[in-house]
Formats: sequence, structure tokens, C-alpha cells
Amino acid sequence: LLLASSQPMTDRDVCRVQQIGASHKKRRFGSVGRFGIGLNCMYTVADAFSLLANGHLYVFDPLRAVVARRHENGKNFKCETLEATFPQMLEPFVRFRSQWPTIFRLPLRKSQSQFGPRRSVPEVQQLLDEFEATTQEALIFSKHLRCVCFEARGKSMELRAQCSALEGDAHALSHNLPSSPEEVNALRAQPRSAISFVEIQCLQSGASSQASKCTASKWVVVHSLEMSQELFELLQARVNARDDALLLPHGAAALRLGAPGGQQYHGHLCCQFPLSAMPCGPPLLLHGHFDLHSSRKAVPLPPPAAPGTASGTRAEQWNDA
Repeated sequence: LLLASSQPMTDRDVCRVQQIGASHKKRRFGSVGRFGIGLNCMYTVADAFSLLANGHLYVFDPLRAVVARRHENGKNFKCETLEATFPQMLEPFVRFRSQWPTIFRLPLRKSQSQFGPRRSVPEVQQLLDEFEATTQEALIFSKHLRCVCFEARGKSMELRAQCSALEGDAHALSHNLPSSPEEVNALRAQPRSAISFVEIQCLQSGASSQASKCTASKWVVVHSLEMSQELFELLQARVNARDDALLLPHGAAALRLGAPGGQQYHGHLCCQFPLSAMPCGPPLLLHGHFDLHSSRKAVPLPPPAAPGTASGTRAEQWNDA
């Protein structure tokens, strides 16, 4: 399984990748990544993986089953040296090196290990199929990613997001998030919002004899930055307690325009969309980065109401706050 990116990596980037659990992102409000989750998920299918970037081949081998020795978690090789001595180590990357400056290679796990069970090609293909479906929705809220390509067994898919502003500047809002409790507190008096239009284009290609198929879905997206008194008090208490948890008061919701197949849908939305008479259909997508203390990024709900106190579910109590 190869994962490639058009974004080059620097020595500093690679160093940070290895600092799982000690990232400098912990106290940056505007940074979403936490706990090395993106990197650690690679061990779902592989016991060791390699990264080709910045003129080096980095091998991550925490089980010390491939190249690492005692007290090591991996090794670092210069590509120039490998080309002269062990060129076969670079052969799996030859097809992609000219186009992609950053490439991860994940050899599928062949047998049960400390990290998990054996992984077969059909299992990984299923993961890719699921990822294709969820990526279309993830592109709607992405800060930087605008195009994703899939290729497997002679079939390919390209997903591309095109964004335009309808009201306010969603790009500026999501790229200039509050960086301190003081800036968060200012949102109580001056909340910010923006509305944008996003079109996700999907180009699918099969065997050489089959024609390509292009489809598109259109979404209206509302971004919001705001803070209530109750949430600010929660944030202030954690900051005073020197808790690493930070509160990022950014939320977004997306609604697909045009009901697929002409089918009409009815229901209630938990946020207001100024859509006038525009026809809309599911799915409704909600996106929020709130409590960065956990990987789920969800503000913990208050405890259940004690007997004899106000009724209502925990979710209702929290929403009231």
C-alpha cells in the first residue's frame, strides 16, 4: 500500500513525525492533529513502514523486525547511498518518485504480530473502498487538501474540491483561528461566521476499454467561530489547572444541494441555514473541533441529573448550556 503526497517534507517535518506523544501542537489552538494518530494508523496494516522524502529513506520499525536493532525504532538511509549500494530498496518507489516528493510504503502484515492480525489484499481493498466514500465528505471541510487520487487493480478515482465564497471568507476564518484564551474570549462579543459553496468532482476510470465517468456533488457549508460564557469558563478552568486540553470553538456544517434522484426529504436541522428556496437533500454533515484533550475532540457531557433535579438527557443538558 503506497500513500503519496505532493507536499514535500523537510528535516523538521520528519523530526516532528517521530515525536509521537510529545508534539508541539498540543498548545496550538489552530492545529487539529494530535497524538500521532495519522501516523499510528499505518500500523493497522503493517508492522513496519518506510517513508521516502527529502532525499532519504526512513524505515519505521518499532518491533525491530526489519532493520532496527537494540534500542532503535528504525533507520535512516540517504537515497544517494542506496542507489549506489542497495538500489533494490528504492525499486518500489521508482514509478512515483518523479511526481510525488513524499511517499509512504506499507508492506501488508503477513502473519499475526503484536500490532495486529494478518492483512490480506481484499481486506486492504475494502479499506480503500471505504476511504473513497468518506474522503468525498472529508474534502468539504479540509483546510489544505483539495485533490485525492486512488489507484488499485487497474481502476482509478480522482476527487477534487472546488470552493467559492458566498458570504464572508471561510478560508481566512479556518486559517486564522484564535491562538489564546484572550482571543477566544473576544468571540463572546464578536462571533464570526462564513458561508461557502463547495463542489466535489469525482472522475472514475476503469479498464482501458472503458470510458471515464465524471460526477459532481454540490454543498453549501457554514463555518462558525463563537463562544458562550459556559464554554469559556470550562476553558479557563482547564488553562488555570495547567491542563493540556484546549478549546477550539470552531464548528462547521454542510448540506448537499439537490436531493439525489429527485427524492424529497423532511426533518429538522440543529443549525440554521439561510438557504431560502434552494432544494436540499442529505446527507447533512456536522464537523467540530472542540475539546482537544482526547482524540475524539468532543466536549465531555455533564454527569446525569441526580434524582429530584431537572430532567433531560445529558445531551440535552449540554445543548442547553
